[in-house]
Formats: sequence, structure tokens, C-alpha cells
Amino acid sequence: MTAGAALVVAGCAGSHGPVDLGAVLAPGDATASYALLPDSVTDALPSTRHLVDGADLTFSDLAVSGRLTSWERGEARAWDTDAGRVVAWDGDADTRTLLVDLAVDGVVDARAGTAEPAGTVVIEVVVDAETPADAVADALVALDDVVVLLVPADEPAGYRIALDGALLADVGRDGSLTWPGLVARETGGSTALPAVDARTLRDLRDAAEHDVVVDHDA
Repeated sequence: MTAGAALVVAGCAGSHGPVDLGAVLAPGDATASYALLPDSVTDALPSTRHLVDGADLTFSDLAVSGRLTSWERGEARAWDTDAGRVVAWDGDADTRTLLVDLAVDGVVDARAGTAEPAGTVVIEVVVDAETPADAVADALVALDDVVVLLVPADEPAGYRIALDGALLADVGRDGSLTWPGLVARETGGSTALPAVDARTLRDLRDAAEHDVVVDHDA
């Protein structure tokens, strides 16, 4: 599957049809509030530092390969107050949080000073009220090997997918990468998402070998 093809995965049996993971992982307004976005996937790697207004930033802390093995339901919340409130999963929730287990096979890149995970880590995926949360979780676990760029999350999850879910790739048997959350960039010309410049796992590993500094203040 090419990076520009929509990744549609069958949902759980019975109640829901196929799930478009691209639409779930990176909805159209997902990055609208970002003051700065990476130009490309490799620009978002932990080894690429961005100097902005005196701050030293990266768009991710870790890039790891592995397999999404299982999931459980986290909190469901209604946002009719600033703090929100916990509601029943099947109730009138505005967002539902999925806790997805990732069995880590290897670390592709890590920000300096970041502990490299081993074994299984938990990834938090938040979906809106219109999205069939359980079907999304089943679709994620149904993927083959994946590469994910991660940032820290609140407990009980350890991590979130960088850029609000966009930076996850399905790894093909030949090492090719499909970035479902970035399809809009390639098929619709959206510039609110980074360009795909890593189409294989080797592309990503090669880019991670180089420490890059982008000075946005220069």
C-alpha cells in the first residue's frame, strides 16, 4: 500500500462498518491550533530540534517500532464544563479515550535524555462522540507492524501519538510505510499536515542518524 492511499480497516463485527483510520487519527482541524508545524515526517523526529523564540523544541520524544496488541476503555467525558466530567462509556460522552498496548520491538529515535522504553507501553487515543471508539481500537490492533512518533501523556497512559494522532505508520512486509493520518496532505493538498518524506522504515532510520537543528529565529 502506498503512503497516499487511504487506510480503511474493518471494524468490530456487527455494529460498525469499515473504519477510515486516516480520518480518525488526523481529522481536518486536528492541527489548527498549532503555532508551528513540521514541514515533513522526518522534521518531526526527536533528533530534529527546533529553536523558536529561545526555546529548544521537538515535535516528538520517541519514535518506536512494534505492534499494537490489545486495548481497553479509558475515560469517557462530557465537556459541558471547563474541567469536563466523567460519564458512562455508552452515555452522552463528547470524547472517549482508548488505552492501546504497543509491544515495542525497537527504538528508531529518541530525544536526548528520554528513557527508551522496553516491553509494552500504553498509548492514549482520544476519539470524538461521532466516532465508534471500540471499532477504532479494533482497527488499530488489526494493523500489522507499526512505527509511531510519541509524546508523553498523562497517566494511566504513558504516551500519545505526536501531532494529535497523525504520526503513526503501518509497516508493510517490504518495509514500506503507510501514514493514514497524512493522506489528506497527499490527496487533498492540505498544508496543515507534514509532507511524507519517509516512505520506508529505512528512510526513517537513516534520517534519525542525523542530529538536525532548525533555527526558526534566524
